[in-house]
Amino acid sequence: MDQPLLPVEGITSAAVVVRDHRASMEQFARFFGIAEWRVRRFDGNELIDGHVHGDIMHASWISARGSNGRVAFELIQPAGGQSLFERHLHQRGEGMFGVQTADLAQDRIEEIAARAAEAGIATLQECRLGGERFVWLDTRSELGVVTILQGAAGGERLELGAVAGEGPPLPVQKHYHFGIVCRDRTATKQAYERLYGMDKWIEFKIETDVTLTDTYYYGKPVKHAYDNWVGRRDGFGVELIEMRYGDAVYQEMLDTIGDGPHHVFPTICSAEEFAAAQGYFAANDMPIIQSGRIGGLIDYFYVDTRRKLAGLTLEVVTPLTEGWLETLLPGEASYVLMGPDV
Repeated sequence: MDQPLLPVEGITSAAVVVRDHRASMEQFARFFGIAEWRVRRFDGNELIDGHVHGDIMHASWISARGSNGRVAFELIQPAGGQSLFERHLHQRGEGMFGVQTADLAQDRIEEIAARAAEAGIATLQECRLGGERFVWLDTRSELGVVTILQGAAGGERLELGAVAGEGPPLPVQKHYHFGIVCRDRTATKQAYERLYGMDKWIEFKIETDVTLTDTYYYGKPVKHAYDNWVGRRDGFGVELIEMRYGDAVYQEMLDTIGDGPHHVFPTICSAEEFAAAQGYFAANDMPIIQSGRIGGLIDYFYVDTRRKLAGLTLEVVTPLTEGWLETLLPGEASYVLMGPDV
């Protein structure tokens, strides 16, 4: 397998711009079972060689990086000045903006950034702090997300106390994939192949009454169609979604903030487990905003977790039969969806 232009070892973390990192840490801790976080302040007065969009950067932000060993997030709160994060918050609001696909040694960061520049990939933002280098590559137009080059999580260790007698409302297995709404899914697929070395794909053509039944949008029956590529390289998975017609959460996103990261997919659970979580969703104002049944084998749901999880929508899949995976996706196709065991 050829080495990709950019490093891909998995979804090391999904980076999310937030308004209040402490409030978001509590919500992510509760929902995903992430108790330990490493919090670091990037103070503009201490940053070295800080640039954003090619200009000298005078900005501060707070980074909170947390993991439960299966899923990981970096929550970033702008704290003054003009940075990538402040611009994202102003232009799009809270939400996922980038991915870290590997923990990198400092010499590799320099090497990869230089190789990316030779390939025409600009550095969107960069800085040094305490001897560490951080680079945010501008792969937004090609991949729909920023590619983050940095090392393992550092900073002050902080543990949030668990709520007595409570765990996450749904089982959390791993980042199966994250979803990207695209204007042209095939062009985006080719970019993932070129930059990330994505080498395994499955295609879904989704249409009500053709490949999909029982379709609902904000609680009302709907007819819609959209086409997907689901791709994988090792532990890294992505779903590329292009609308065809009708009302859907993807079109809603295109009409409001445009294309880009739409959802995370961390759980495949039983119908009973999903039903048991409904009380939590109802109590926390998290309605199901889209759902459907594929091939009579699985139900899928989008839960509107955006207000609690800083703009993120949650995808949930509930199998209806024991042999659903091999029937729906025989052979290697099942690996593309599921990824390696962790």
